[in-house]
Amino acid sequence: MIVQLLNYIVTPIAKFPAAVAQIGQASASAERIGSIYELPEEIASRSKPSKPSELIAENHCFSYLPQEDILTGIDMSFHKGEVTGIVGKSGSGKSTLLKLLMRLYSPTEGNVKLKCGTETFSGEDIISQVAYVPPEDYLFSGTIAENIVMSDNKCDNDKIYTAAAGANISDYIQSLADGLNSVLGEGGNTASSGQA
Repeated sequence: MIVQLLNYIVTPIAKFPAAVAQIGQASASAERIGSIYELPEEIASRSKPSKPSELIAENHCFSYLPQEDILTGIDMSFHKGEVTGIVGKSGSGKSTLLKLLMRLYSPTEGNVKLKCGTETFSGEDIISQVAYVPPEDYLFSGTIAENIVMSDNKCDNDKIYTAAAGANISDYIQSLADGLNSVLGEGGNTASSGQA
């Protein structure tokens, strides 16, 4: 009986340090989320880009922590129709650079521009014209068509099949009884890893 009473007292006291650590982690996470909300909102251009010809990164610098730059003074351009490979050691910033170009991260210095003829666009306009395909594949629960079009609700089946052909999966889609309407499980668990 006394052992059980001591257990009721000792157990909460033993769990207290872990609870304090979780509170600290939650506080740090809340700070990071707060700093995101404090970022200035980018204003999109009035006209929308059409027929982009070049994506330009000028003097790109980035750091996750203050004064610990991961990327410094990156200047590069990507021209329409060219294939460009970005190579480097693991952890050298290749994925970070691509996320910066897509505006998924904001650089600590520098900017990204999208040239369309004589016009130059930046900010939100870039997101509508450039795609980032991460090294991990991920499929959402839904139909194949929904996974291909994502946010473009105006996309017709011809455009979807063109995209599927570009990804080398149109033959597989046509072999399915429901075609584009075939349902995929979360993470593509109804497709093989090669198909995902």
